[in-house]
Amino acid sequence: MSDNEAKPETQNGEEMSEHVLASVATQDGKKLTFKVKWQAPLQKVFNAFCQRMSLNQDEVVFLHNSERLRKEQTLGEIDYDPEEVIECMQSQVGGA
Repeated sequence: MSDNEAKPETQNGEEMSEHVLASVATQDGKKLTFKVKWQAPLQKVFNAFCQRMSLNQDEVVFLHNSERLRKEQTLGEIDYDPEEVIECMQSQVGGA
């Protein structure tokens, strides 16, 4: 990002940095934190998390505020707060 480009701002008007620490946790409480750019696709976080936790990415879903995340979304798009944790859950197939 060049100096001429506007940086995103927080709700109280402070400038946000280009990177953020994003935490991801499993159902059993294991948690990893990644340094990620606000505009990087979440796919990068999902890949890194699954690789380090030895998980099959096709068998898990990632949630933020109880909403399923898509791999093309970014932390900026989901209004991620660095105090929050992205949840990794075992995928379940169901329905009537």
